[in-house]
Amino acid sequence: MKLNGIKALVLGAVLSLGIAAAPASAAYVVDITQVGNDVVVTGSGNINLAGLGNPGGGITPIDSDLGASFGYLHVGSSPDQAYSGTVMGPSSFGTSVIGGYTVADSATGVVVGFNVQNAQTGTRFIIVPNGYVSGTDLGTSTAIFEDKTFADLHLIAGTSYTWTWGIGQNLDSFTVNVEQVAAVPEPSTWAMMIFGFAGVSFLAYRRKRGETLRLV
Repeated sequence: MKLNGIKALVLGAVLSLGIAAAPASAAYVVDITQVGNDVVVTGSGNINLAGLGNPGGGITPIDSDLGASFGYLHVGSSPDQAYSGTVMGPSSFGTSVIGGYTVADSATGVVVGFNVQNAQTGTRFIIVPNGYVSGTDLGTSTAIFEDKTFADLHLIAGTSYTWTWGIGQNLDSFTVNVEQVAAVPEPSTWAMMIFGFAGVSFLAYRRKRGETLRLV
């Protein structure tokens, strides 16, 4: 699904902000933002696989999807490999309401993600592109969920979650930031703002008109 010009510009701004805001100490960071009527997920960084086990079978190719209530996230879209291991952190990154998972309407970049509450085995997985070389830059990956809100995806605004694995020089992390949603003014607030602007404009007009009459 192609993005229109305005949405592409907005997404570009979000990508720039997300990359700039990523802390230097974090290996891989995902920012989830409400952009208009859409939820935009942006990930960037690198992943150290040394603290994880051997790669297992993944889904090839895999699509971007999100299941916050049971700890499931993929951003980007490409063939993948799943590395299992002792991954410490929460078992979800959303509400306690089990809501399944939602497939993104569009995605860019390579697939990166995790499954931290596997219903079948209890094993936790870190997902990287097939053939990924540990520690190399993964670039920027995105997923866009059109006409969705945080509530639709069982996300909680203003929250942050981090998973870690490995020890010593192989210690690594995966962070998900669910950004605050900008407050939308109530109708009464909009009315007061409009009347205020109108009043200022009227006073400016009268002042300018009075100065013109004095000159005449």
